[in-house]
Amino acid sequence: KFFENFTFLLHPTVRHESDSHSGGKKELERIGHFAAMGRIRLEEIRSIFDAAKLDSIGRDESILQDAIQNNAIILTADGGMKGAAQAKGLFVMEV
Repeated sequence: KFFENFTFLLHPTVRHESDSHSGGKKELERIGHFAAMGRIRLEEIRSIFDAAKLDSIGRDESILQDAIQNNAIILTADGGMKGAAQAKGLFVMEV
């Protein structure tokens, strides 16, 4: 219930990474489940970055740049992403 009525921005890089990592689709399905129940809103954003052409560091950077542009909070389980986001002054929630 903590995230009730929040809007989650789904970055194209997150979608790309979830398609290429085992377990990624299940994580998105869980978020989609809460969106289907009406507890949260899920909104895809556009990005000028092409995740398929970027390395891991470039993909993380694309997420961070778009988070800054959209005034978003980073929700991550990745320690490296957490540190990079905090270094850019972004608010981070670690799951």
